This record gives sequence, C-alpha cells and structure tokens, in this order.
Amino acid sequence: MASVTALIIDMKYTSISWTIFPLITAFIIISAFTGALVTSVEALKAGQVAFISGMAFAASAVLSIIISNITRKPLKEISQGAARFALGLFDKPIDGGMLKETAEIAENLNIMSAELKVRISAGANEAQTGEAVLTCLKEGILAVDANLVILKINPVARHLLDIPSAKIEGLSIRDVVYKRSELLNFIDEGLETRKLLSKEMSIEDSKKKIIQVIQSPLHKSNGEYWGQVMSLNDVTRLRQLESLRRDFAANVSHELRTPITSIQGAVEALLSGAVEDPETADRFLQMLDRQVKRLSGIIEDLLTLSRIENENVISQGFIEHVSIKNVLEKIISDLSYKSAEKNINVKLACPDNLEATISVMLLERALANLLDNSINYSDPGKEVLISVFLSENVLSIHVRDQGFGIDGNHLDRIFERFYRVDTSRSRKLGGTGLGLSIVKHSIIAHGGKVTVESVPGEGSVFSIHIPVKKIVNFKKAIA
Repeated sequence: MASVTALIIDMKYTSISWTIFPLITAFIIISAFTGALVTSVEALKAGQVAFISGMAFAASAVLSIIISNITRKPLKEISQGAARFALGLFDKPIDGGMLKETAEIAENLNIMSAELKVRISAGANEAQTGEAVLTCLKEGILAVDANLVILKINPVARHLLDIPSAKIEGLSIRDVVYKRSELLNFIDEGLETRKLLSKEMSIEDSKKKIIQVIQSPLHKSNGEYWGQVMSLNDVTRLRQLESLRRDFAANVSHELRTPITSIQGAVEALLSGAVEDPETADRFLQMLDRQVKRLSGIIEDLLTLSRIENENVISQGFIEHVSIKNVLEKIISDLSYKSAEKNINVKLACPDNLEATISVMLLERALANLLDNSINYSDPGKEVLISVFLSENVLSIHVRDQGFGIDGNHLDRIFERFYRVDTSRSRKLGGTGLGLSIVKHSIIAHGGKVTVESVPGEGSVFSIHIPVKKIVNFKKAIA
C-alpha cells in the first residue's frame, strides 16, 4: 500500500513537471528566436519584431497545452487506477496512453492488480473452506489469543457452552463464559504452561453435560506464540454407557449369584443325605425348581434384549399386518389366570378395525410385561384399563393401573436393566428386573418411545407410542 501511495505522489509531481516543462521550453525558444531576430535583421522595425515574437510565444503556448494534455490524461488515469487497486477494486484496467513511459507504468500496475486479485480470491476461498470445515466438525473448536480474546469459535462449541449466536469474535472469553469458572481456569493453565492439556469438566444448563476439553498452543506463521486452540467433545452419553455397563455387570452378577447360590445349597443338602427324607427332599426340590426357573427367566430375558437391540430385528421379516385389538385380546387372555387370582378386572378400549404393520412378537412381549406388572403391583379387586388411540399416524397404547404408584425420583431410571423400585417386593413377585427394559427396547425397535406417569398410592400409566405407516379403516371404525 505504501508503494502504491508513493507511486501516486511521484505521478502527481510528474504531472506538474510535464505541465511546466513546455512553458519553460517555449520561453527559451522565444528568447533565442527574438535575440537572433534582433541581431540579424536590423532592418525590421521594432513593431514587426514584437509581432513575430508574440506569434512565436502563442505557438509555444499552444504546443505546451497539447503536450501537457497528452501527458496529463494518462498520468491522471494511472493515479486513479492505483487508488482503485489500493481499495481492492480490480474490475477496470489502467489505460497508459500513447507515451511509452506511462504505458509501461500502466502495464505493470495492471499485472500487479491481476496477481493481487488472484491472491485475494485464493485467500477468500481458503477462509471460506476453513469456515465450512469448522462448521461441519462434530467437535467444538475454540481459539483464544494470549489476552483471552476469542479468535474463532464454531457452532458446536457455541452449543456445548450455551453461547448465543451473536458475533463474539474479538470479545474476551471471560466476558462470554464468565459462569464457566472451571473452563476459564483450564484456559489460564494452558496459557501459562503452553502445553498440550486434556480435562473433563461438568457443565450444567438445562441438563448436566460432561465435556472433554483438549487444548494446545497456537502459533503464528512466523513461530510467535499466539494463544490456545481447544477442541470440545460431549462425552456425556459415552460416560453414561460406561456407567451402565459397569452397573449391568454388577447387577447381572448379583442376579445370577442368588439363584445359583440357592441351587448349590439345595444340591449340597440333598447330597448330604436330605434326599433320604422325602419331606425335606421335596422342599429342596421345589426350591431347585423355583431357582432354575428364575435363572432360566433371567437368561431368556437377556437373550431377548440382545435380539431386540439388533438393528435388523424389524427388517428381518418379523413384521405383520394385524388387528391391534386381536393382539391385545390375546395378551389379556394369556394373563387371565393371574388377573383372576387377584380378582383384578382388565378392561380394553380399542377400535375394532384398527390395523397396523408391526412386529407382533415385540409388541406382544412389551404389552404382556406391562400388563403383568400392573397386575403384580395392584391390590386385589382393583382395575386395569388398556386404551388405544391414534393421532397423526402415531399409535398410542396406555396401560393404566390402580397400584402402588412410583416415586418421581425413580421414573428416570425405571427402564434400566435390573433397576427395581422395591427390591424385596420385586423378587418376591418373581420378576427378573428386565421386564421394563424389554418394553423400552421393543418399542424403540419400532422407532417409538415409552413414557410413564405415576402418583404414589394412586397408580401408574405406562404408554407406548409407535409411528404407524399403514392404518386401515380407523376413521370408519370410530365414526
């Protein structure tokens, strides 16, 4: 830019010199011509000499104006063109005129403008590509300089740190995330040590998140230290899965240990001579029968969960176009012996002609588990209502009981494997602790979800919601 300005100044003074030069030349020519005329032509009168001198001066003046215009116009064009180039406007080339010198200057400036245009365009494309890459990354990127001024932040980092979409580049990170003291302290540590650092930290907004932050030094092209650049990854789900895996390993070991210990004790007792006493032997054999069935039930439920969690369970042909009411009536019939034992009245409210294409096996397993729980956890003489609704191609089935109810602090975890609200009551009723987990994954396999509402002492409502693609005569059935 300084060189362009110097060039403009040089051309300005050049233009002035080219304007004055013809006048000086004309003055010299006139003086010489007049002196020679006076010396050599003594016969001419003084008036004639003055006339001839005036004519020569006028001719010189006209000549100087012509020369000045010839030089001034291209110099002005060069000056204006250089000013346009300095502003980044390269759309119009410079015309250097007929003079060789100005034409060469204009040509060099035009070459320079073409190169600048290419470089600026390349830089803009590179910046746009970098911005697109940052936007598409699944991890958050945050860069700050040595004074904690934000240099760059991508949308993922904004989301993880709950930063609004307003422009914040150029602001201090302390002013933007002043509530994140743990993050600010970690950035200070990075600026102080200038080393690669990694840390996991908790961030609480609408829900708690666990963020893994990795930061490393940021340097300029000349090697000068500039600041720190950070990558942010949401590892909340990963940590939850790790916790579930640990809990599952501990729970399944505990659940399997109980029946195996009972079986082992009964077998040892029988081998020690209890088999000789028919009454004692019968008691131990009944214990063996119960525990083997319990062990078999746990293993079967675990295998069922494994099959359901297979992503191809729906696409492997296990789907049918069936009447929803027929499926529900079959489940109620299969569990009628249980409801009869506790004198529990199971009611069904479902349109007759409601049909859907679903996995009958998974739906039956899920609804059977829900109905079985409702019967088990209800006092004798109560009522269970199964109602079916369709809204915007979503099939909803609600199982409402009048049982014990569930405290609110259990509702978020009730669908986890082996999670029990009341451990002693659940084991007494013979549950494996996997029933509701099977319900959840059976419905997720259909692309749906399970919800629960409960009031302690009044009962619970378990609801499944399944997107249904094929509905036949539903409107006609409810008309």
